[in-house]
Amino acid sequence: MRGVVCGGMVSALEELGLRDVFDSVYGASAGAMASAYFIAGQARLGTTIYYEDINNEAFISKRRLLSSNPIMNTSFLLRSVCESIKPLSYENILKSPIQLNILSSCVEDRKSEVFRNFQTKEEIIRSLEASINVPGIAGTPVKVNGKRYTDASVYQSIPFQSVLDDGATHILVLMTRPIGVSRTRPGLLKSLITRALMSQVPPYVVDDFLTSYRTYIQEVDRIKRLAEEVNASTKVACIQLPVGSQTVGQLEKDASILINGALAGFKATYVNLGYSCPLVAAAPSSFDSCRPRIHDNKD
Repeated sequence: MRGVVCGGMVSALEELGLRDVFDSVYGASAGAMASAYFIAGQARLGTTIYYEDINNEAFISKRRLLSSNPIMNTSFLLRSVCESIKPLSYENILKSPIQLNILSSCVEDRKSEVFRNFQTKEEIIRSLEASINVPGIAGTPVKVNGKRYTDASVYQSIPFQSVLDDGATHILVLMTRPIGVSRTRPGLLKSLITRALMSQVPPYVVDDFLTSYRTYIQEVDRIKRLAEEVNASTKVACIQLPVGSQTVGQLEKDASILINGALAGFKATYVNLGYSCPLVAAAPSSFDSCRPRIHDNKD
């Protein structure tokens, strides 16, 4: 659910008319959903999903802990919301000159994998399903071409290394946690619960997931270091919420918190890219209805 912040960020890029300056877009986990709607030209529509369509029992229900069903119903999101309620234009993605790259974690190979060069709608859906398969929350790993995949965050929360491997010269990184807020080492109780919920994957994948916070911290440090290097061969810029911003929880369902998260990401994009800070009034229910209420801050 913290992906709503990324949704606000890509909505700002869309509002600024910057979508077409990108050759490729890489998304990991919830970022993959934002990437898909962004390339489709539907960033704002995709962002409203968080607080209008999936902040409910149909998508997230802790009550399912009492049954064999997963807490998070990814099928509801991809097969119902993205198909009928807030239709994602797969056609736009398939014909777009911007390449969509979706990351996931391969159980068998114990590493990140990038899905790309999609030929069909179903290939995109399956790859998104694999990318957002949060360990212990979304159920059993997703099978793609005979291999099992789980959430991208197990091996690459931020798809930065994949971008570097592909030889990008200019990189814009969208980060959903505020400056100064990082992933932390899970405590004993959380580790035990995680292991119980992840009983459907090999123990070594659980170990990798529980220690992935270390890789995340190292990656954030590396991104910031490269962003500060004036003469770096690869130009890196970051968009991140300012210090003290509210952190949206992974299972957050409060609409007001989710809307504020989207608006914070939207505003941070303008600020981080050096644009005049927009004044955005929070709408009663829909982030999308803020469009006519955005104007330049004369201050």
